[in-house]
Amino acid sequence: IVGSRYMGRVQGKSFFRRILSKGMSTMFNLLFAFKLLDPQVSFRMYKKVVIKSVLPKLRLNHDGLKCSEIAVKAYGLGYDIVEVPIEYSHNSDSRAVPSGLKGLYVVAGATLALVYLWIQTHHEYQAGMFKRNPLRLGFPLA
Repeated sequence: IVGSRYMGRVQGKSFFRRILSKGMSTMFNLLFAFKLLDPQVSFRMYKKVVIKSVLPKLRLNHDGLKCSEIAVKAYGLGYDIVEVPIEYSHNSDSRAVPSGLKGLYVVAGATLALVYLWIQTHHEYQAGMFKRNPLRLGFPLA
């Protein structure tokens, strides 16, 4: 079960932060075969068997995308993912994405990590690691 801020109410989030979130969500949904409105929210609940199956397969070094990586691997292993609405009130003191130039580096790093997750998942799928293809865009990579 994955909580979704966008199925529920979002309060206090700046226009800039909304654009960043929507951009990452759109990119995630273009790259991966299952739709999540909010792939980066940390409100998650997993069955023990899912976690035991997924944890040994985690490879991504970018901590900000672990939630997305867990969802991708769980889906590939055949588990179903359900989104439920949650209410979200943004904390204006949050520094998850810093402002200014440092914020652009964080966003660029997360974008590259998402592309890397897609490439990594492509290779894992080709190697027979998954029961179903977690990728939406599945062209061959050298």
